[in-house]
Order: sequence, then structure tokens, then C-alpha cells
Amino acid sequence: GCQSTPVQVDPGGILGGIAGSERPAWIDRYPVDSAYYIGIGSSKSGDKTTDMDRARADALVNLAASISTQIRSEQFSTSREDSEGNSFQSAEQIIRETVDQNLREIEVADSYYSESEGYWFFVRLDKEIWAAIQREEMDRLARRVISLVGPEIGDSNSSISSRLGTLWKGWQLLSESPYSDLIEAALSGREGLLIDLIEREMVRHVDSLSLHFKPDTLTARPGAAFAFEAVVKTSMEILPGTMSIIIADADDPSFLLGEVITKEEGVYSGELILRDQEPGNVRLIGRLNLEVIGLDLE
Repeated sequence: GCQSTPVQVDPGGILGGIAGSERPAWIDRYPVDSAYYIGIGSSKSGDKTTDMDRARADALVNLAASISTQIRSEQFSTSREDSEGNSFQSAEQIIRETVDQNLREIEVADSYYSESEGYWFFVRLDKEIWAAIQREEMDRLARRVISLVGPEIGDSNSSISSRLGTLWKGWQLLSESPYSDLIEAALSGREGLLIDLIEREMVRHVDSLSLHFKPDTLTARPGAAFAFEAVVKTSMEILPGTMSIIIADADDPSFLLGEVITKEEGVYSGELILRDQEPGNVRLIGRLNLEVIGLDLE
């Protein structure tokens, strides 16, 4: 690094530090070292103890920000950031928490105090150590997600709705991690990015479903009750599970006629009451309300 004072490796214990008496060059010229992530923090309130704590905290925040920038660049080509920037905000928060949890690995390279300039801290984290921390966290998260979704989709007795709910939970765990587009694994005989494998599984299960009404056309009379059957079928050799079906007028899909819930076998058999429909023939269409089992269709 570019500095004029000798490097002190945390001389006062974990992030304790000893403030040097000579004004170091790194205050004016940000140090660069390809082997380390670096954070510089300062505080000048007039209270030495308060400034020491604030400067140290500020240095850690800057260190976390430099790591976050690196992870952003790694994820850029497949970024899942939404229009509000939520994924990056979530990633930064997780990274800061990770930095806080690994203070033992962070070195105080130097610190400085003067009444005129307040307290300054120069902290750093070895990139090889951080890479090892990343690998450990990614492996832990991958194992957690695989242990959640693997048994579910491998169980021939589990239903489509149950599998989709579990796959969605696994997807959320990954999407809320800063490593969502970095974790590779194997799932259902495929290898690749774990979050993509889970999305592929969700699509495969949803695409296996089809919806059937009997009858699919009714002669409407306001308030009349009709014997009605809705069946969810799947091309997979498992049960559809409990499904919510939203029923609408085919000529005006925005006009909702009702909602029914199937049994585990995917069948609803009962009455359908057309309360506000004008007299005449009504052709029914429907869609599965997958939001009920937690899925965000976007």
C-alpha cells in the first residue's frame, strides 16, 4: 500500500489500534493494495472516545462497501436487481453483517488522531481470507437449500402444490443472498447456477398442469346455482395437490365469476353461483392462483 507510516497489524487487539503520532499519507491518498480490501474511516466531533468508535465503524462500513462493489461486478451480467435496487441493498446489508461476524480477520493497518483532524482508521481484509469466507458461506447456503428442496422434489408422494411451495422458499433464500448468482450446484440430475435450477424446476412443475371445467359453458341466470366440476391435471406421475382456481368470463377475463379450491387430488366438485352475470351463455375460463401457495409469478 501507499503509506508513509509502518503498518501495525491490530496492535491493540481486535480493531483496537494505536493512534500514530505522525500524520500518515493514506489520509490524503487512498491506499491501493491488490491483496486487500481496504476501508478508511474518520470522525471529528471533539470527543476523542466517541471519534475513535465512529471512525472505526466508518472504516468497517467502507470496507464492506468495497467488498459489495466487487460482488456487484461479479453479478452484473446476471443481475437480479429490481427497479428499486432492492437486491443490492439486501446484498450490502448481508455483507456488512458478514464483515461484523468476521472481525477477527480484519486488521487495523494504521490509525491516527489529532485534535485538529479527529480520529482516523485504516482497516483491511486479506482477499484470500475473504474468498475462503465466501466459499464457506456459499457452501453452507447451498447445502441448506439442497437439503430443503432435494427431499421434496425427490419424494414421489409429494404433490405439485407442495413442491412449488418448497421450491419457492429455496428460491427466496438464494435471492436474498449476495451470492445468488454465484452458487453452483447439482439438482435433479442437472448442474449449474442453483437459483436457475430451482427456477427451471418451478417452471417444469407449473408447465405440467392443465385445467378442465365441466361444463365449460353455462346459461346464466342471476343467482342461479350450477353443478360444476373443475379438475387440475398434471403430466407428472404425482398428485396436483390443493389448488385455488379463479374462474372468469372468457369474453371478459377481467370479470371474475368466482374462486374454488380443489382437494389434494386436484378436483373440485360442487356448485358455481353466477351472482352478477347478465343472462345468456357464458363460456368459462380459469387460471390457477399460484400466489396462494406463495409464488411470485414475476
